[in-house]
Parts: sequence; C-alpha cells; structure tokens
Amino acid sequence: FADQLLVQRAPRMAGVIARQTRKLARFLDDLLEGSRIEQAFDMPVCMRASNVDEVLAHACDVVGCVLSERGQTLSVKISPEEEVRSTMLWCDPERLAQALGGALLNASQFSDDGAAISLAVAVDGVFLELLVSDHGIGVEQAELSLMFQPFRQFAMHPGRAASGAGLGLAIARSVSRAHRGTVSADSAGRGQGLRLKLVLPVVLDATFA
Repeated sequence: FADQLLVQRAPRMAGVIARQTRKLARFLDDLLEGSRIEQAFDMPVCMRASNVDEVLAHACDVVGCVLSERGQTLSVKISPEEEVRSTMLWCDPERLAQALGGALLNASQFSDDGAAISLAVAVDGVFLELLVSDHGIGVEQAELSLMFQPFRQFAMHPGRAASGAGLGLAIARSVSRAHRGTVSADSAGRGQGLRLKLVLPVVLDATFA
C-alpha cells in the first residue's frame, strides 16, 4: 500500500521539486544581475526580430507557477488584439519577458491569494506599452521613486513571507534602459494597489517588418 501511495504522489512531488528548483535558479540569477546593476551596468541584450506573442509567452513562463500556487488570476488585455499580436519588435524577447515577469511577480507578491492581476498591452507608434495593475498593499508616494533600487523591500504582505532578493523591479528598470525605454510606478497609497508601466521603443517600422 505504501509503495502504491508513493507512486501516486510521485508526479506531485516531482512538480514541487521542479518548481522549487526553478525558484532557486531564478533567485541565483537575480543575485548575479543585482551585482551588475549595483555596478551601474545595464543588462546585456541580444537584439533580434520578435513579436508581442513571444514576449508574453516567455513572461507567462516566468510567473505561471507562482500565480497558480497562490490561486491568482492574470487577465491580459491587448488592444487592438489582432494588430498588436502581429506587431514585429526589435528587442531581446527573453530580457523583455524578464522585465515584465518581474513586474508581474511584484504584483503577485503584494496581492492576496486569489487576487486578480491585470496586464494591458498596447502599441503607440514605435512604442510598446505594458501596464501591470494590482489591488494589493500599495506604496506610499514618497517610496515610489525608490522601488527600483536593488535589494529594496519596503513593506510585506501581512499574510506572506518575504520572497526573492528585492531585485525584480531593479532588473525591470535596467532591462528597460538597455532597450532605451522607461519603467514607472504609480499608487494612490497603502491599500490602493500599484500600477507599473513599461514604455519601450522597440516596435519595428513597417518598412522593416
């Protein structure tokens, strides 16, 4: 009976081990990136032709397990969807996904279990705009400009232990700069959620698409 029970539980245990291994690998990668950021170096990027779908797919790989474990949902609004999904980009899609993933993980970390997180994707001329919104614990106005400094963690969700090294948003800023873009934060204060916006001039001109 014990052997049968072990066989039944093996896939679940393997899944837990795989998730924890990915978390540890991501944590170590973040520490290495944080060291680079502290020395004022932007993230190295490998630019190539890509599209919005590829960036979103990579980002979902980054955050999928975490959102699932916390019972959180991610709603993605792409406007206009058909046009934006087919838009060609000149970027490092893995790095952009890392930046977007960091913003989404931040929203997850500071939101309740079962909470809804939203991502709005739009194209304005040469700019790709990504807006991550949550209804979590929020940030005081005076802290907004400090959120993107490496290893800075201001407040914790009351029902959740600390996670990560406080590098997700610092990495997002560095990746944005490497793409000649910006990332900004806005919040109405404690308990009012947070909005993180990345604006990246990576959309290819039609003559190059």
